[in-house]
This record gives sequence, C-alpha cells and structure tokens, in this order.
Amino acid sequence: MPLKQVTITTNGEIVGGHLFFDNDVGGTEAAPKGTYHIVVLREFYDYETGDRAIGTLTRPEEIERLVKAGTTRYEPKNHSWHPARVYFHLADATEVN
Repeated sequence: MPLKQVTITTNGEIVGGHLFFDNDVGGTEAAPKGTYHIVVLREFYDYETGDRAIGTLTRPEEIERLVKAGTTRYEPKNHSWHPARVYFHLADATEVN
C-alpha cells in the first residue's frame, strides 16, 4: 500500500498552519511560513486536540528551512535530531494524495 502524502501551507505562527518540529536541543517549534510536502508515517487520535499525524518532509529545500529555523546556540544533551520529522493536524493538510 502506498504511503499517504500531504501538503501543508503554514503562516509561520503557532495559531493557524499547525506544523511543528523539534529543534536541535529537543524543543518544539512552529515551522516557518511556507509549503511543506510530507509523507505520513503515523496517524492517531489525541483526545485533547483531535486527529494528529507524524510525518517526514520529502523535499531537501524544505528540510533545510527547518534546519535553519531549528538550530540553536546550545549543545544538545542526549538528543538525536531529525529535522525532517514533523507533527501536524490532518485537518491542516491542503492536499492529500
């Protein structure tokens, strides 16, 4: 079975365009404004926020956008960073393939 692919366009703010990622020290950040192409890895229901998903970005330029936004000046402690891994609401997807 092929993996579901979705597209999300964000406004770069926490409210609206809900696409989040982990920064290089393990904190959670809203993705910068832009369009992101994602392969859905896992879907689940969160009783507080509804249908959620975990995915991975498919385009190198979009991954690089998150690397730039998620790089801090702090040394990570016991954190393995995966800048292409994103978290989102399925309802925020603008295209679903």
